[in-house]
This record gives sequence, C-alpha cells and structure tokens, in this order.
Amino acid sequence: MLLLNIGLFVPMGALIPFILKSSPLKIILGIMFFSIAIEVLQMFSGRFFEINDILANTLGGVIGYGVYAIVSKKREKAFNWRPFPFFGLYLFVLIIEWWVNKSKE
Repeated sequence: MLLLNIGLFVPMGALIPFILKSSPLKIILGIMFFSIAIEVLQMFSGRFFEINDILANTLGGVIGYGVYAIVSKKREKAFNWRPFPFFGLYLFVLIIEWWVNKSKE
C-alpha cells in the first residue's frame, strides 16, 4: 500500500510544474495539502485518517518533482533541495513503520 501511495502522486509532482510555474516548495506543499484533504474526506466515509498516507503521497510528489527537474534540464535552477531536508526524516519514519508492521504479521 505504501508503494501505491507513493506511485500515485509521482505523476502529480511531475506534471504540476509544467502547468503552474511556481516554486518547488509551493508545489510540494500543495501536494501535501491535497493529500491531507483526501485523508479528511476519507474520515467521513468511515475510513481511518493515516499520517503514513500523507507522508507517502508527499514523498511521491517530491519524487515526481525530481523527475520534472531532470526532464526540464534545469535541475540546478528548478530543483532546490534546501527546503526539503525533512522529507528524508519522513522517509525514515515510513521505512521504520513498514518494518514494525511487517514484523507484527
């Protein structure tokens, strides 16, 4: 499920910069807020709110934006990693949680 959540948001992270010429931070935050909106709506349909989904979706958006930066050949100018150091921490938390859940099975 984790890889599915990441994979579903990679296209969003890669395609939004082609449509909206905005800063990387605004695009990633927009993807994160969209993911939060999805999770909030899921609460009303009887499903649970999971922070893991938000983190995985946001990570997918970051990966997608990285693809955009490489494809647009403006990597140094278009993609600035300085605003994103906390995504490494998110990835670490996701991996640890996956490992803990796997060991419970």
